[in-house]
Amino acid sequence: MSLKLRLLMVLLTVAIILMVVGGSIMFRLNKASIQNQLMKDCENLISHSSNGIYNFVSGHVDQARIASLLPPIQGLIRTQTETIDPIDGSSSRHDWKTRLRISFSAILKSQQHITRARYLDKDGNEIIRVDSMDEVIHHIPDDKLQNKQNTDYFRETQKLQKNDVYVSTISLNIEHGKIEIPHKPVIRITIPIFDDSDGSREGIIVLNILTSELLDFIENSDLGKNIMIDQDGHYLLHPDIEKRYSVSLGTGYNYFVDQPEWKENSKNLKFKNHHDIEEREFRIWRKIFYNPNDMSKYWVLSSVIHEDTLFAPIEKLKKLSIPIAVIVLVIVSFIAFGIAYFISQPIIKLTEASDEISKGNMDVELDDSKSQHELGRLTQSFNVMRKSLQERQIRLEESEQRLRGIITTAVDAVIMINRKGVMQSFNPAAERMFGYSQNEVLVSYQ
Repeated sequence: MSLKLRLLMVLLTVAIILMVVGGSIMFRLNKASIQNQLMKDCENLISHSSNGIYNFVSGHVDQARIASLLPPIQGLIRTQTETIDPIDGSSSRHDWKTRLRISFSAILKSQQHITRARYLDKDGNEIIRVDSMDEVIHHIPDDKLQNKQNTDYFRETQKLQKNDVYVSTISLNIEHGKIEIPHKPVIRITIPIFDDSDGSREGIIVLNILTSELLDFIENSDLGKNIMIDQDGHYLLHPDIEKRYSVSLGTGYNYFVDQPEWKENSKNLKFKNHHDIEEREFRIWRKIFYNPNDMSKYWVLSSVIHEDTLFAPIEKLKKLSIPIAVIVLVIVSFIAFGIAYFISQPIIKLTEASDEISKGNMDVELDDSKSQHELGRLTQSFNVMRKSLQERQIRLEESEQRLRGIITTAVDAVIMINRKGVMQSFNPAAERMFGYSQNEVLVSYQ
């Protein structure tokens, strides 16, 4: 195997090892970095969604406070026992009802999510009710009004003080004792009404807020599998439609039954992310305190993200790294070939020149004019050595010629024998003295 090929194999082996080890380390570091960034993005997204829900509710709470201050409400209180309002001396109870209907209508027109505005008296009787259906305002006649004394929101509102607000959980709207079809998930925001003159409790304002768009927004967000429950684990939103609105529909589905460990976690924490290794899922959840007067009531927005979904960008990067590695390997191969050629070629030339010198060819000379590195200095040293050997050989040949001339012309017989006893020279004087030629003597001593 040639030196160039050996160098190429060594360089490629080192390059491949560095690529594999370095690539593995970089991939692990990038995987951890990408995972942390994706988790952070998911946390930010669920925080954004939670804040959006809270702001949605808070905005409508403010609207309920504004509705409770409408002048027709106090006018209706004053005309409960009087034919004409004693304050303005001209408005009848019918006039104040008309004005309140108009005010409620204006609210419903300006707030698309408010589908119903009502004023109930202290006994739970609807006095004024205005509905919005398909952007059409409907004033409900007196003979269609209902008593809501037995509803949860009426009973809870009766416990409130002045300026307090009650916000119900999300539930399906009920009319005449039956759940409306198609389902209309709503929250009810209520505020108690007191008589300005003596502070007596006189009724409540009720706004029905349709949450369909809000829930659709959560369901279709970029989070994973989205779940929303109340503080007791009852489902409000779930990818499985049958599990939604478990309280309103009486299905009994409960997240704390499906995931018992969440019951304690949701009580003690406001936010958490968790990696379930067995189910290969990441769970991120955050509490939303929707009722300003009762912090024991809250929703929990949870996103369940499967590892395959979370790591999809990482797997994509992993697949992309294969062709990149091939391209890098090809580039490294060309570079390694160039390095191997650059290193081996001067050595090969030195080897060939050394072979020529060993054969007695002292005229070999290597070009060292372009080399300033170690191999170049080696080439220069080789040329100096070759020149020195060549000069020494010339001097040796000249010395031998002089010696042969002296021996040949000597008057006395000169015989040269080496340390092994082999005769090497027999000059003409010796030939004359002993009567044998040089060739005869040398042949006999071989």
